[in-house]
Amino acid sequence: MFSSEKQSAIQGDPVAVRQAENGHKRAGTPRAYKPARAENRMRSESDVLAARADYAQRKSANLHALLRSRFEWMNDYIRPDFIGVDVGCGAGFSREFIRCKKLLLTDLTTHDYLDIPRVDALHLPFDDGSLDFIIESNVLHHLPYPVRALNEARRVLRPGGFLLMHEVQASVLFCAVLRAMRHEGYSFDVKVFDENALCTDPDDPWAGNNAIPRLMFDRRDDFLSLQPGWRILRDSPCECLMFLNSGGVTAKTAYVPLPALVLKGVERLDSFLANLAPNLLALGRRIALQKIELQ
Repeated sequence: MFSSEKQSAIQGDPVAVRQAENGHKRAGTPRAYKPARAENRMRSESDVLAARADYAQRKSANLHALLRSRFEWMNDYIRPDFIGVDVGCGAGFSREFIRCKKLLLTDLTTHDYLDIPRVDALHLPFDDGSLDFIIESNVLHHLPYPVRALNEARRVLRPGGFLLMHEVQASVLFCAVLRAMRHEGYSFDVKVFDENALCTDPDDPWAGNNAIPRLMFDRRDDFLSLQPGWRILRDSPCECLMFLNSGGVTAKTAYVPLPALVLKGVERLDSFLANLAPNLLALGRRIALQKIELQ
C-alpha cells in the first residue's frame, strides 16, 4: 500500500495535486495526450490470438516473468475452493498463474479459449453475490465509465469477495513511454467518480485513458468516501524495467532476452525503484479491494 510518506509525495507531485471530491482534474496536471491509432509504434495491437501464439512458440522468459509478477500476488487473496472470473482477460494468460477451483475467462470478443464470450465489464452476466473474486488486469483504464465497472463488480461479488486488479501507473516515466510509443493516451480532465462522465472512447475497447487509476486511487480517502462498499486491502506500486524489456503482452515491441537468474534480479530492482518513487518510476499498480456490507 502507498505509505503515508508516499501519500505526502503524491501531494507534492505535479501529476497528483489533491483531487476534488468528484475526481476531476486539478491545476498543475499534465495536458491530455491522445495519439491516433495509426500513430501506434507497437506491433499487433489488440491481436490477442497472435499474442497467445507468440507466447506459446517463443516461450519468452522475459514475458513469463512479467506475467507471473502481475498475477501470482493475487493468490494471496484466493483460496483453492474459490470460483472467480477474469473480466477482460485479453489473451487469457491469468489461468497459468491463478490457483483456484474455477477461473472463468471472459472478454468482449468471441475467441474459442474464452469460457464466456461477449462479456462487458459494465454489464456482467452473473447473479448477485455469486463470485468469490474478480480479476481485472489492465481493464479499468480502458473503460468509458470506470465507476460503473466497480459498482457492477461489487454487485456480483459475495460479501467479503475480492476485486483484484493490476493497473497502469501514470508516472512521469510511463507518460513519457506512452508518448514515445504513441500507444495509448491519458487525460486528467475526467470525472472518474461520476457514473455519467465519459472517461475514454466508448466506441473503441482498446482505447485507454491511463490517468484513470491515479485519479481513482491516489487519494485513498476520496475513494473510500465515494465508494463506501469497498475496503482497500492493497494498493502498491510495481514494475519498471521488467515491463520495458518484456516485449509487450499483446501489443509487441523489441526486447533483450534475459536468463531467469537475471530476471529475478531485475524484479527485485523494480520493486525498489517503484516503491522509491512511484510517481516518477513505477509503471504498474497492484490493487486489492474487498467488498464490505454497508450498514
